[in-house]
Amino acid sequence: MKKFVVEDEFWNLFPSSKIGVVICKDIDNSIKDKEEYKEMILQGEKEALKHLKDLEFSNN
Repeated sequence: MKKFVVEDEFWNLFPSSKIGVVICKDIDNSIKDKEEYKEMILQGEKEALKHLKDLEFSNN
């Protein structure tokens, strides 16, 4: 990554934000066995939906 830009509009909305960047090299994060994580992902989706009451994502 050569350049990371945060637009002024972001800082206007979130003036006290802190941003960090982590750069990782030579990491293979592909899923080898989808069945192993299927239930975990489904459970995570159910938990997330508890917090997303409005169909319009930005309203949540």
